[in-house]
Amino acid sequence: MMSGTFVWSQNVISGKTQSQSKLILLSFYGTRKDTLEFATPDKTGKFSFSPSETGYYSIVQDSNHIDFIFSEKESCDIEIVSSGDFIINSRENELLDTIKLTYLSYSDKRKNLQKLGSLNPKDSGYVKSLQTKIEELDIFFLSELNRLQKEHPHSFAIQSSSMYIKASVFSNGEDFFNLIEYDKNLLNSTLYPNLFMFYLKNFTQYDEQGFIESVDLILSKTERNEAVYNYSLEFLLNLFDRVGPKMIYDYLIENYLVDGGCDNQNLITSESLKSYRNLRIGNIPDDIELADKNLHEWCGDHDYTIVVFWASFCAHCQEKIPELKKLIDQITNKSIKVISISLDTDQSQYQAFIDGYNWTNICDLKSWKSKYATHFKINKTPSLFLMNKDSEIMSKSFDVEQLKEIILLED
Repeated sequence: MMSGTFVWSQNVISGKTQSQSKLILLSFYGTRKDTLEFATPDKTGKFSFSPSETGYYSIVQDSNHIDFIFSEKESCDIEIVSSGDFIINSRENELLDTIKLTYLSYSDKRKNLQKLGSLNPKDSGYVKSLQTKIEELDIFFLSELNRLQKEHPHSFAIQSSSMYIKASVFSNGEDFFNLIEYDKNLLNSTLYPNLFMFYLKNFTQYDEQGFIESVDLILSKTERNEAVYNYSLEFLLNLFDRVGPKMIYDYLIENYLVDGGCDNQNLITSESLKSYRNLRIGNIPDDIELADKNLHEWCGDHDYTIVVFWASFCAHCQEKIPELKKLIDQITNKSIKVISISLDTDQSQYQAFIDGYNWTNICDLKSWKSKYATHFKINKTPSLFLMNKDSEIMSKSFDVEQLKEIILLED
């Protein structure tokens, strides 16, 4: 473990350590820790850091670390005891311990009352009396939170912890975001990602529309503070890119970045942003080789070109692909090229599905990792792109009647 002493005063953390290894100062920023400074102890073991903002920090040395709240408004010292543990003497860290203990005491008492009720569920009078005690306990705990917030209106620990507890414990979903303040100074903590994850887990319908409604709500609530909004957008992009559903990642880019809603270049490259923009209706998608020709060549050779993505394991494809074929077979006064791209991984299943389809059929057996799926930003099957001779996207809808109307009326 680390050994030595650490003191901060006037925005400088200084100390003396027995190890000559380099020390690292990390700042919590949402779900990640950003490296702020390195410090190499001198021959006597002395070192110093200069953090600039109140928030959660960590000092790391030799794979050991000390986590703490730093406040530029107070002085503090961290005492390393012989066991390797440490004692942090600061008002902010003491207040953090206070609210943690207050919550744990309340939570334990509430769980015990609920457990007693579950042991005698048929005794309605007893269960009702326990419910009354639970309600009284809730009221008392809320009053304690309000008291702490009133007594310490500028405390980073009290304000951030109280906000999370109120929203996660006492919200019914509808008032969740009304219990939150949006302050850039609270970004140096895990407050906002924890709140967003709680809302997504407990108050979000787990389908495409449900996720869309939730991310729209989060971003509409945080837009009152630019720094919090930019952080929230970055967090949501990383979340849905990493764990999915990927369609929500694409939705965020198309609706919040393509039109220049945020100029943070760390969110997405300009080249990738251009590709998303080019996949909008009325625009020309980036060229790509499909079978023995490039996409734009196919388009130039026909009145219309349809690129359709499907998979034999997709039940909706079993219904929609035959409908599309029937429509195309009916239209004889237009030259229509269909390029069918399968996201299958089984050659036999793919082959069985395309029998009877005299289209240009493509399958690289890589499913969602297919270069074609990546190029066209495909996140669901079936998906479709209807393009004219100039390679402009006319429609992305799988509505057969709508496709028919566009093809027959467009001259």
